[in-house]
Amino acid sequence: MGEETPQDGLSSRIARLVHTHFDALPARSKPIVRDDGTREWIPMAGMVVVRGENTTEEELTCVAVTSGAKCLAASQLPNCKGLVLHDWHAEVLALRAFNYWVLSEVRGLLLGEEQAAATTQSSSPSPSRFIRRRSPQQQQQQHPDQPPFELHPDLKVYMCCTCAPCGDASMELTMAAQEDPTPWAEDPSPSEPVSLSYPPAPEEPNPTHTTTSKPPTAALSSTSNPHTSTTVATTPPTTTTDPSSSAPTKPPPTNLLDGRGHFSKLGIVRRKPARADADSTKSKSCSDKLALRQVSSLLSPETALLVRVTASAYLAGVVLPETEISGVGCERAFGREGRMKGLVGGYLAPSLSSSSGGREVGGEEQRGLETQEDGKEEEEEEEGDASGYRFHPFDILPIPAALADSLWQYGKPRDSPQTASTSTMKYKPGTISAVWVAAPSVGADRLVVLGPASGAKQLPKLAGSRTGLYESIIGGVKQGSKASAPVVRGASALSRARMWGTFREVVLDFQKNLARQDGRVKHEDGLSRGDDGRLRQIVEAATYVDFKRAIVTSTKPGQARARALREAKTVLVPWVPNAGDGDWGLEVLVDANPKKRKR
Repeated sequence: MGEETPQDGLSSRIARLVHTHFDALPARSKPIVRDDGTREWIPMAGMVVVRGENTTEEELTCVAVTSGAKCLAASQLPNCKGLVLHDWHAEVLALRAFNYWVLSEVRGLLLGEEQAAATTQSSSPSPSRFIRRRSPQQQQQQHPDQPPFELHPDLKVYMCCTCAPCGDASMELTMAAQEDPTPWAEDPSPSEPVSLSYPPAPEEPNPTHTTTSKPPTAALSSTSNPHTSTTVATTPPTTTTDPSSSAPTKPPPTNLLDGRGHFSKLGIVRRKPARADADSTKSKSCSDKLALRQVSSLLSPETALLVRVTASAYLAGVVLPETEISGVGCERAFGREGRMKGLVGGYLAPSLSSSSGGREVGGEEQRGLETQEDGKEEEEEEEGDASGYRFHPFDILPIPAALADSLWQYGKPRDSPQTASTSTMKYKPGTISAVWVAAPSVGADRLVVLGPASGAKQLPKLAGSRTGLYESIIGGVKQGSKASAPVVRGASALSRARMWGTFREVVLDFQKNLARQDGRVKHEDGLSRGDDGRLRQIVEAATYVDFKRAIVTSTKPGQARARALREAKTVLVPWVPNAGDGDWGLEVLVDANPKKRKR
């Protein structure tokens, strides 16, 4: 792996950091060469928090590294009881891991405050490097119903991936890998989306990007032909709805399309790709889930009850190898001129607004606007939707091909269709997925003691970063467990049940923190006792379905999120719910057959 050079751009620095962490994982968490010579490949993703971007004080922190390429069939969900992951593609695991890290950071901050309050000397708790309490003035004068914590405003969050996200953003790449990339000709039925005719993919579908002079938004609006020196302008295919009219051009589709098929239909929601003979899944593609996060933020519904949705809670960019970037595909899937266009300028979402106020802002200009002094940034944010939910399109940042190839040895081979059909080497997706999450910046010692099953004892540090969570996943559960008979000992910390349990622990710590206050009607953070009790009622819901419903019906942040999701799903169609795993409660976290301690 090459050493970092002064010429490295932000994308290269992020990529090196993420790969350094993955390389340091134990061999049991990585793809292998099987006994028959088959080589395993796996996608990998990492979450990096950048403080003081492009300043002399710039600091990059890798907070999560994940790998994976599989998901559950819809028929298996009723047996999960919240203890089995539904989708462990690397990008989805990274999103869940980020929320785990945010909750642990909040809990670490609370434990630090508790420890400071217990000391006889007058001392202030160590501040978190990433999370802060909202000041009483902010909470009282602006929006007292908003959560008491928020990410520091000088933070930006990036996701680094080794391959293009499955789904709409990678359709051109998928087409180019076929022996015949010509779209299949079909006559759409009235219940299907419009068939968007699209020319055969170019021989080299990936443009050459730079991060210096050309803004990412401009780079994504063109496709370069490697055999000529010209740049051919492209127009993203239209979506199935017209944002300027009140009626869709075609009735919205009701079924998810296969992840890799129907190349002539672009700009629509797809399910995860799978073998043709496999049971179907309702897990949406990574492209679709990332597109939705441009509106809902990186924060999960429960995390957003404690941490306010601000600009720092959205993805600033996705870092990809330049050979894994289709400019037209990324613009269509994520950009202002693609399928999300209806959310720009309030066409479909009067309660939402673009992060640029409906104006087209290039990457460098936008970054400049977002790095203004904290006070002005917060003041401008308050002028919009008080919830903080907006359409925040992220940038696509390329990693130079030579660097990407030198960093990653576990990728799927990129042979041409002709070479792939005659190759004797066999490749299959890996069966083991890795999950690593950094320990919180405060209170880590106590949290490690509180969570002995976190894996931190097996892997105390990774590339110099303290471990908060380390797991190896097979079939949606921890290695050594069975998804067909799930038990709490085998459940990933990122599973539905365990994440609910983690959120409950944070809420209980928060309530203990409030109990130390002097009994005023309004606490120092502005949260009323009615809100305090409401949080307790939410986490003690009878079932997971009730838990999710209570977030929406009982809290203003939950209602704002639900409104934002409804608006986003008017352009992300068809968004078919992945229901079937919600009729259980926190009792599933009680180990019915605990292991006996060895004497």
